[in-house]
Amino acid sequence: SSLQTHAHSIYVCHAVWDWGKAPGSRSKDQNRWLNHSDECLRTLIAIGDELTRFLTLPNSSYSRHRETWPGRREAAVTVTASYRLFGDVIERKITKLALLCESLKLAGFSPSEASRVRQYEKLLTSASLDLRMLKMYRSPKALNALLNLTTTLLPPFYAPAFAQIAHDTGSLAIALAFATITALALSALYESVQVLEDPFVAFLTLDGIDVYEELAVLYYHQLVETRRYIFPDAPEFVESDGEDGSNDAKEDDGPPATLIGRRSMLSQNKHGMVSSRKMVEGAPQIDRCSSLKNMDRSSVFEMSVPPTDRRASLRTMNRKSVFSMDLPDSRRRPSSGEKPGLRRPSVHN
Repeated sequence: SSLQTHAHSIYVCHAVWDWGKAPGSRSKDQNRWLNHSDECLRTLIAIGDELTRFLTLPNSSYSRHRETWPGRREAAVTVTASYRLFGDVIERKITKLALLCESLKLAGFSPSEASRVRQYEKLLTSASLDLRMLKMYRSPKALNALLNLTTTLLPPFYAPAFAQIAHDTGSLAIALAFATITALALSALYESVQVLEDPFVAFLTLDGIDVYEELAVLYYHQLVETRRYIFPDAPEFVESDGEDGSNDAKEDDGPPATLIGRRSMLSQNKHGMVSSRKMVEGAPQIDRCSSLKNMDRSSVFEMSVPPTDRRASLRTMNRKSVFSMDLPDSRRRPSSGEKPGLRRPSVHN
């Protein structure tokens, strides 16, 4: 929520500021104002896209990632992708927002307002770092080892109890069932603790945060709907106009990554590590320009997008309160002999 709030505030600051009356300013050059705000919007959307990829990377901090050669190789690929993705957010995208703010200052943006925009940029950086901390946090290895040993060695200690159950009931199957259920319950408890360490795994479990829905869908539509409200007569927003990200494409000579959405991950019916690794292998070679054009913005839920015509939606909105009460008519003048403020409220049909 903090990330979306700060990003929305930054875009509004760039989009609604009056560029003044000087020649070539907002009042004289409408396209310059629109192009500047669209450039800011593309940068903010790119931040959400890169964070979506970063937060949905697979885990690379298990013991096998430190003790085995295949695990270290897998962790190296994941860590390289994570550094590349998150570094792009901090080092390039947020720096680009600072350069756009400098463009506003050259056009006459007041220092006090620029300082407020700098504060929003700082808060946006802080929110991104907080998400990284939540993604990279892991419980101590000693605690994980203790849980693993407990869940493995505890069932044999209950063997006399299971033997007593078989003796009392006269059925070995019942004792074996109790032993199996106990071992499975302890193993499930240990696995649930491992899964809850990474909260951004909604495409693998039911208890995770749906990062794709929050950042690639809702975050995007909130910014685009804000643009439609500020620029009602402007053409539809284009995520990449062929100029944005051109420098990035020159630096990244590799082929563009094949983006895999959450819906396709679910339909593949594969283990989460395998399906997520497909995104990881292409992450170091992401073409920043093409990544904006290839991102699927459709929600995983079957829902209708809010109407873009705000005036029509306001005309059809039901303004009646859910409570049965009479509202005073402020347009009615008090009759002769009636004191203002003491009249009875009129009834609206």
